[in-house]
Amino acid sequence: GGQQQRVALARALAPHPTILLLDEPLSALDAKIRAHLRDEVRAVVKELGITTVYVTHDQEEALSMSDRVAVMDGGRFRQVGRPMDVYARPAGAFVANFIGTSNRLDGQVVGGTVRIDGLAVPMPAAEAVDGACVVCLRPEHVRLASASPGSGTWARAEIDSFAFLGQSVRVTARLADGTRLLADMPTERWLGLGLQPGDAVLWSVDPDAVLVFPETDAGTATA
Repeated sequence: GGQQQRVALARALAPHPTILLLDEPLSALDAKIRAHLRDEVRAVVKELGITTVYVTHDQEEALSMSDRVAVMDGGRFRQVGRPMDVYARPAGAFVANFIGTSNRLDGQVVGGTVRIDGLAVPMPAAEAVDGACVVCLRPEHVRLASASPGSGTWARAEIDSFAFLGQSVRVTARLADGTRLLADMPTERWLGLGLQPGDAVLWSVDPDAVLVFPETDAGTATA
């Protein structure tokens, strides 16, 4: 039940350190115990006011426990910031692909519009990209529909598979060129669509959530 981890933490805290280093402390535990101990560790270090460096490959741990997250690649920091900022506003395609789940698609910026697989999405105001680009889309920002609600903002795909995750369903679709597209949607919404693998589907994306990077920033990452 995580007793060894609790004892190890107590021993580390006994000398009243000013800095605490935790290197993959919960990696050997099952999911429920790990989630419980995660909360315990965060509560203890907050109560004692100890600066803690927490090393982990578990991104859920990193995002849920940290005040600041540092993403490293090849021994260098790619981005340091608040978890929500790193997730929502990644510094590049590498960080976008590494933190959380992201669809990486080829795009083209033309006259303030990003074109992706037949979609025409307004260019995010803060981006300064022109021509060929890398587009990263979070699955929760991808929208699916079984019938076209309008023209110009939806493109066609085909359902490949889906996985029931409880409150949500992760759908894997294939674009016309074979590119895989992941979409997360509430379970009730998915059941209402009545889609099955092999069915044609229409997809779109929340324009405010489109992440656009120069084609030269086509970094990929593996956890």
